[in-house]
Amino acid sequence: MANLIEKRMKKAFAETGLDISSSTMKKSVGSKPHPKNEGPSSPQVSKTQSQPSAVSLSEVFERWQRSHPRPEKPKSRPLDLSCYGTPRIPQRDNAHEPGFRLQLNPGARLLIGVEQTEALPILAGFCANGRSTQCGDGTTDAREIVLGLDFGTSSVKTVIGDSALGKAFAVPFREGDGVKRYLLPSRLYETGGCYSFDGGGTAHRDLKLALIAAPRSSPQRERVVAFLAMVIRHARGWLFATHRDVYRRSRLVWKLVIGLPIAYHLDDELFHTFTEVGQAAWLAACDQGEVSALSVKKALSKAEHANPDSGIHSEDEDVEVSIVPEIAAQIYGFVNSSRFDKNAPNIFLLGDVGAGSVDSALFHVKPARGGRWDFEFFTSVVEPNGVMNLHRHRVNWWQEALGKIEGGEALSAALADLKFPTDSEAPLPDHFTGYFSGVGVEFSKGAETPDDYFFMKKLVHQVRGQSYWRAWKDGLLSPDQLVDIPAFYCGGGMRMRYYNRLKNEMKTIPGVTWLKAIPRPIQRPRNLEAPTLRGQDYDRLTVAYGLSFLEVGAVTKSLPPPKLPPQPKPSWRDNYVDKDHC
Repeated sequence: MANLIEKRMKKAFAETGLDISSSTMKKSVGSKPHPKNEGPSSPQVSKTQSQPSAVSLSEVFERWQRSHPRPEKPKSRPLDLSCYGTPRIPQRDNAHEPGFRLQLNPGARLLIGVEQTEALPILAGFCANGRSTQCGDGTTDAREIVLGLDFGTSSVKTVIGDSALGKAFAVPFREGDGVKRYLLPSRLYETGGCYSFDGGGTAHRDLKLALIAAPRSSPQRERVVAFLAMVIRHARGWLFATHRDVYRRSRLVWKLVIGLPIAYHLDDELFHTFTEVGQAAWLAACDQGEVSALSVKKALSKAEHANPDSGIHSEDEDVEVSIVPEIAAQIYGFVNSSRFDKNAPNIFLLGDVGAGSVDSALFHVKPARGGRWDFEFFTSVVEPNGVMNLHRHRVNWWQEALGKIEGGEALSAALADLKFPTDSEAPLPDHFTGYFSGVGVEFSKGAETPDDYFFMKKLVHQVRGQSYWRAWKDGLLSPDQLVDIPAFYCGGGMRMRYYNRLKNEMKTIPGVTWLKAIPRPIQRPRNLEAPTLRGQDYDRLTVAYGLSFLEVGAVTKSLPPPKLPPQPKPSWRDNYVDKDHC
């Protein structure tokens, strides 16, 4: 093998004019030197050239490298992908790369707010007849009448219940047909110190939310008292005019029941505030003059400093004011029907989508003594995830997006004027892209639209996470108790397809197959008189109807059971008896 390598090396280097001796090759290839050949090797003379100096193999190799430089690799050229079009680079959803692209076309314009619904006129003439609490002389039997008042963020609904007669009357506020006839916008007008439902002066809006935000604020309390006083007057006047033959000979004993979200119901300050406001509103409604700033302040002072032991000064002041959880009233029509099984677990999930907020709760209901109902709430959450807050979320997104492109300032300014209050009756688009025409929106893969963000991170997080899943997480209920929970969805917001998706979203929960809520319909009760109201619109009146009949017993908040310390493992010593104890 060594001889073969030697021959090939000699041949290769001979071509370059170099001669390599055998002794040099042997040393280079690792052959052991022979004692007789120690010392310099005898050079051989080439036939073609003069005798060169003896060189080592490493020197030969260096010379060969210098005489044979390696060719440079050609620089790589970029591939020509022009035949495939311009490649799209996905954008990430962050401050510098928003994850979407807007395109303004010629003639782009704002669509929302163009087609406003026409406001229906208020039914006039009833307030004047409702200053008194009695329909006639009241010489015969006493009859209890319950005025159920659903003071909503966007509108007020009222139902008068007569348990002796076995009927409930939905009070109309406006001319027209359908459910809008029974909805009074939560809006108050003030002119010269006097209040009215419509026309002129200063408009006071967001009455309920303003009171909840500042329950001790005198201006907020006065406006709510004035508004509710006029509602009470209208409801009593309508009852006396429409059903005079039924009530003119009876002495009417009134009860005022106002609904409040359960989370606020458990708040002592808000509970006390709404009780005082309800009492003052009843007193202001009984004043023989106009509902004015002076009469409202007088009624509030009287309600705030009322002494229970001082007795009743007049028959009109003889009223019982109760504050009831709205969710309890929502399902009264169900629990009082033949569909309610007293022997079932009767754990329910309810989501009420309003204009300003969403009220969701998981609770247990059971009959108590005296025709009352007890409610135990496992979870109760009120979050500003209602329809108008979805609208404001969309408006904020559009304003920020339009502010980043040329020509978007005018559209953004037009949209700013439409952050209307919560008492608006204008329909909202089911998708955020319906706010404009001529504006294209393209999202990159993985980017979140404003609608998706609000739906999953706010609405679903509240109803599924905080109201449903948390009952198991906090140890309040076991998985077996949470399987196929009956769920009721109501409120004006559920008419939007956007919010109606919540029903299907709650049927399946990724990764938790046993946690699913089954939607149940809310059917209109037979004893409710509400001409022109369609069955599918009854859910707008469920709270008011329940308030007019429901007798609430105990309202409690469930607490997680105490965690017991782990039992020690038995040891062999536990069964061993020492000889000293024998």
